[in-house]
Amino acid sequence: MRRVLAAAAGLVAFSGGIAVSGPFDGVYVPHPGQRAADQAGCADLAILIAEDRLRYFDVSCTLANPVQIREMDALLFDGQCTLDGTAKAGRVLIRRTASGDVALVTPFMDVRLAGCAVAG
Repeated sequence: MRRVLAAAAGLVAFSGGIAVSGPFDGVYVPHPGQRAADQAGCADLAILIAEDRLRYFDVSCTLANPVQIREMDALLFDGQCTLDGTAKAGRVLIRRTASGDVALVTPFMDVRLAGCAVAG
């Protein structure tokens, strides 16, 4: 639970101390296949999306130039990501699925995400 709260605090830090405003801002956990999301994973596997930042595991990305994808609840960004000191530029896609989950595609991975409940 402390890690979820720390992740939520990280969202505030990403946003410069103001309320986050991006349509996908939140704390998420990987949600593979049709299996129910493991909310216990929120403490260990938190993936943060906040305005122009994305952070998961050892990857940190800066997101720029968002483009709304027509007729989809999705944004396509120019991403500059780093993993273990290695920089990689590429497109980052974030979209809401029909089930309400979030799909994330980056230069390093693609994954389906479920939102974490953050106490507050």
